[in-house]
Amino acid sequence: MQTKSKEFKNNEKAGQVIQYGRGTVMGNPSVDRACFSPDETHCVHNMSFLTVIKAKELEALKGSGLIGLSPTPGDKANMDDPMHKGVPGFVSQLKASSEFEKDFDPVFSLYLSNEESVKGKIVFGGYDLAQFAKQGAKDSDIFWADQASNEQYWMINSKEVKFGDDKVIASNY
Repeated sequence: MQTKSKEFKNNEKAGQVIQYGRGTVMGNPSVDRACFSPDETHCVHNMSFLTVIKAKELEALKGSGLIGLSPTPGDKANMDDPMHKGVPGFVSQLKASSEFEKDFDPVFSLYLSNEESVKGKIVFGGYDLAQFAKQGAKDSDIFWADQASNEQYWMINSKEVKFGDDKVIASNY
């Protein structure tokens, strides 16, 4: 396996299988640093991930890799020894990282587009207000919601959902 990183480690003797919707990946636990700036001044060392060696039913994805963003917390065993006990989720590693916490907010944001000419974007540690909100919006216009207790999917608790002035969903609470 080729890598430019001096910190990369791979355990080819261990394997892990992860389900992504209908698709499945199999890989070896690996550790490297993850940098969140082009000049490599904001990096988190010893981030674990799978080096994928086989994938099934993910051929339609256009991209060069997968980052599992589930809110599932890592257990102590795989947080302490991912090379042998299983790779914890990316988000749980960032949440537990004092290196990430000192430079960034504990959030990530997504911009998705249906147009091929407009690329999507993910931002770890903050958000791009100019791209994610309507023109003229300020930080104070953003509404933040806590994660619901579900640890498998991203969910929030709400009393109602509106599209403009129209109620889309109303709860029975």
